[in-house]
Amino acid sequence: INNIYLYNIIILYIVILLIFKYIENSYYRLFALLLISIYLIYLFKIKTKILYFYIIITLFCVFTEILFIQYFDNTWFYYNKELINIPIWLITLWFIVISFIFELFKILT
Repeated sequence: INNIYLYNIIILYIVILLIFKYIENSYYRLFALLLISIYLIYLFKIKTKILYFYIIITLFCVFTEILFIQYFDNTWFYYNKELINIPIWLITLWFIVISFIFELFKILT
């Protein structure tokens, strides 16, 4: 395991938790998560083809979450609904999660 990647992921995870603890404004959260997303692209040296793949998976995840919230009973709930029943920052959060999963998988295998 590359220790630099692992330490960065742990630090970024803590930063994301702090963002959600202390930043309530959805657009500020979006901006902070967007900066983290850009940093992850740089950190992991994500190539363009892979980046498009991550974005497509991110959009599928966001779309699925919209479907669950809109059409299924007793699912989760968001107070801020800027984009079809979801907060706008959810897109960047999904991108970060997708990046973490795939890049951790690469590191561990």
